[in-house]
Order: sequence, then C-alpha cells, then structure tokens
Amino acid sequence: AAMNGDADAASVINTTGLAAPVTTITFSEVPLASGQVVTDQFAAYGVTFGSASATTGLYYGTSGNPGGELRNFFPDYNPFSIKFNGTVTEAAFNMISNGSADTFSAHRNGALVDSFSAVTCNWQFYGFTATVFAEIVVRSGGVSPPSGGYHMRLHNLQFTILTPVPLPLSF
Repeated sequence: AAMNGDADAASVINTTGLAAPVTTITFSEVPLASGQVVTDQFAAYGVTFGSASATTGLYYGTSGNPGGELRNFFPDYNPFSIKFNGTVTEAAFNMISNGSADTFSAHRNGALVDSFSAVTCNWQFYGFTATVFAEIVVRSGGVSPPSGGYHMRLHNLQFTILTPVPLPLSF
C-alpha cells in the first residue's frame, strides 16, 4: 500500500531483483571474518545496517552464495534496518527466512512511505521500486515464533541512489 503521496510505489518480490540497479553489493567487497557483526563496513558503498538490539546484529557468513551474506541468527535482532547514504528510488535484496511472514517497510525522514508482508521461505528478492526512501526496515515474524526465533539470510543488495550524501572530509 503506497503512502504519503507515493501512489506509484511498488513492492519487489521476484527471483531476479531490480531491472537495472546502479549498485549491487555482494558482501565480498569488504574482507570480513565469519561471524563478524556488520554495521558500517559498507558505508563507502552507500549503505549501513542497524538494529534495535545493541548487543547483537546482522553478521557476515558464507554458505554457498557467491560473495557472502548477512544473517540474523540471533532471535533478539529483530527488526533490522538497511540505511542508505542518500535517497534511493529503488532497492531490493535476495533473502530467505525460516518460513516466517516478514514485513518490509520503506521510510523517508522517519516517515513510513510504503510497506508489505511476504512469507520468505524461498530465496527471492524483496524491496521497493517507483518511490523515494532512505531506509528499509525488515521485521521477521508471524504470530508464534519457531523454536529458536526468527532467522534470515540475505545477499546481493541492489539499489539506485538518487541523491548521495557526501561523506565528511578527513584530514
């Protein structure tokens, strides 16, 4: 459902992702150790990751995907956010979870722009297109959590930044 005047907003749920993203992050761009928590290591590529939890987070791993992937096998790391270093017009990522109905929401300046829910038990791309936003928040979960909580894996983050925010100069 489109909100805040973005009548043309569309959700992305497919096996191929965006048609022509400007940036694709495979999570092999930055050398990371398996199990390393990921926050701002990809800021130079236009994105940071966050959570409501201060003690756990998305962490790096590999398991057959080209490049690497981010995981949240910590039940209390929910929701997580993907924050872009500027305004984006489209973004999607390949994700799978342990069968929960997950909610995806796009935000701009702290306001909800669009949202949708999907059962994510198969690898698919999820995201938004035809709207303007700066953050995607993903909340895993249905009514009753599976044993051990809700878990997901994601890789191949695709996006197009409309207005990049310059990084501060360092001296």
